[in-house]
Formats: sequence, C-alpha cells, structure tokens
Amino acid sequence: MTTELRQVWFPGNHGNCGGGWPDQEAADASLAWMMDQMASVGVEFDLSCLERVAQSTISYYKSQKAASKKGGPKWAIDPIYSNDQPVRPWALGSINKAGSFIYKLAGFEDRTPGLYKRTDPKTDRETNIFLQDTNERIHCSARIRLACKGLGLDDKSVWTCPSLSNWQLKYTNETYKDPIPQSPSWWQGPSVEPGLERRQGGRWIWEYVGPKSSEPTDPKQRIMVEEPLGPHERYLLQLSAGTPNVYLFAETQDIVWQGKTIPAPQRASDLVVSN
Repeated sequence: MTTELRQVWFPGNHGNCGGGWPDQEAADASLAWMMDQMASVGVEFDLSCLERVAQSTISYYKSQKAASKKGGPKWAIDPIYSNDQPVRPWALGSINKAGSFIYKLAGFEDRTPGLYKRTDPKTDRETNIFLQDTNERIHCSARIRLACKGLGLDDKSVWTCPSLSNWQLKYTNETYKDPIPQSPSWWQGPSVEPGLERRQGGRWIWEYVGPKSSEPTDPKQRIMVEEPLGPHERYLLQLSAGTPNVYLFAETQDIVWQGKTIPAPQRASDLVVSN
C-alpha cells in the first residue's frame, strides 16, 4: 500500500482552520478542501450540508452588522467591501490570535511552511536535516487575501502573511500534477463557474527567496505550489464569492507585497464576472 501525503497551508490559526471561533469563514474553506480529499477516495457528501454551512456564516455576518467596529480598517478593498458589507466573501473572514492564558504563557510564533527540519527522537531536539517529501502547498485563499487586502490577526491591520516572509509569490508557465483533477468522475454537483477553470500552462507558486543559509537543501523543496480549488471548494466559492467574485477579482489585481509588485495574470478589461 502506498501512502500519499497531502499538506496544504491556510491563513489563520488552529481555531480558524478547524472551527471554534464565531466567524467560521476560514473553517468553511478548509472543510471544503477536506471534503474534496475524502471524496477522491470514495467518501460521498450531501451538498446541502455545504449550503447550510455557507448560509450559516452569511447569517452570522448579517447578525453582527449593528455590532461591527466603527472606524476600524476595511476588511477588503473596494468594490468588494462597499458592495458586500457586512458579509465577508470567501477567503476574507476574520483570523484570530488565540487569547487564552495557556497560549499567552506559551508565547506566539509564526509557522514556517516548507522549512521544518527533522527532530531527533532520542533528544526531542531539532536537527539540521530538512524534512523530505512533505508535499506542502499553499491554499489559494492566501493569495486572494493578499490581493484583496484582507485583514490580519484580530482585524487590526492589513494581512502581510508573515509565515511566508521567506517566500515570493510568482506566476509561472510550469505545469504541476494535482491530486484532485479538474473534473473528477465522482463529482455530481454543479458545473464549474466560467473563469474558475484551471489554466493550461499557468500556475501560481511560492519560491524560496530567504537567506541562503536557511534554504532547503533539496531544490524541489524550494518551491511550494498553490493548491487549486477542487469541486467542493468551487461550489462553496460560488455560494459565498461576493460581488464581484473575489477569486476572479483577485486575478486582475497586482499584489504589492514585501516591497515587490507581483503583476496580475489577467487584466480587469478581459474579465467577465457572472453574478
């Protein structure tokens, strides 16, 4: 039997990705990703449950309208913010810093995707040997959040994705094999919304650009591919994409990050957004 490891990094902390905070938008996204992984090995899901999840999050935002912070930073750039508030579209929900006494006592540390090393089982100390074949990817919601200027921890300021400070977002014509195909035979739900199809010969990747002394020894480990949306994820996106569709809108936006401008692969004039 062959084991296939799939690892994808999402914005937020454990509670955001696994559920537990009042704002469940980030947890909805990771849930849909897990549904795609399970469906690929034969598990069936009732799509109405995903519809209820999306509606529950939308209802939460509407219930918080009167209690929303006055004068705080916008949770996205216009026209997304002006068109959709108080409902935050897909990928733009709040991400939170754990505030319990235990977490404060333990301290706070950013994760380091792609840069973890082996632990010596005898001493329980980290070695200088990088983990191999971790198959780590970055979820596309990270890029969408950057492009739309979503907020960081506790909505205090625009998110800067500190965990990826040693990596540079890049659009490439390289091709990569994905575990979930564009149109899997097991998918019985709605067809893909126009514009959400995977491109032929174009992908977003994260390329290591940090200190030479800290780079992974294996050249293949110096690139983390952006995880494309599976069918359950695309369906959730259609249920909560906002106006304009945040995913399609992000494709038209240059991303200014870490002092560099990452050009958009698609111009707004070429985009047709379906409502």
